[in-house]
Amino acid sequence: MFSGDFDPSYDAGIKYERQLCQELNAQMLGFNKRPKTFERIWRAPLQPAPSDTLRRLEEEVGNQPWGFKDPRTIFTYDSWLKLFPRGPRLYAFRGHEEVLHRFCSGKKHFLKNARRAIQTWLRYNEKMLENMNLDEKANRPFVLVRYEELMASPNLPQRAEKILGIKMADARNPQLHRNKVERDAQNFLVRLFTMDSALRVARVYKKLDARRLAP
Repeated sequence: MFSGDFDPSYDAGIKYERQLCQELNAQMLGFNKRPKTFERIWRAPLQPAPSDTLRRLEEEVGNQPWGFKDPRTIFTYDSWLKLFPRGPRLYAFRGHEEVLHRFCSGKKHFLKNARRAIQTWLRYNEKMLENMNLDEKANRPFVLVRYEELMASPNLPQRAEKILGIKMADARNPQLHRNKVERDAQNFLVRLFTMDSALRVARVYKKLDARRLAP
């Protein structure tokens, strides 16, 4: 996280998440509540950002350095650009095998969920690449990291700092379950349900790897 008044709780103990930003994303995407894991939010036409919620965010943030995380921002990025056109961006992506394992393994309707997970992974990362192209054209500093590498590499945060030009607070906790890569993520079922989209997945990885900051 970008450092400023370093408070990891932000809102009601939600680590490094800002509830107002989540509310803005949900409203801009036309959802009254948090979408389901595989809800096709990329099909939702963006709504204008509500002025009352924006005022609350401006009052809360003030002039301090700040940031927030919410994967849905990938699809509301154009609206956020109008609100905050400058400032560094930190992008992170997870491997598709881990996403499949985390959200599909051991659950009912595995086949249906696996196909949705692959499509969701593709849509998120293809849109993220588009957003980085916008940053590059506007000369906004940005860094792309693979989440698993960020959690494991001792030097990656410091290397990202130099590119972004802003001090970052290292608050990684490798003991958290969600920060661990599943060791059996490369199992047969994962490979099987990736086959239909294998070429598209490979193309996305090629583009991500060309931009990612290596550990």
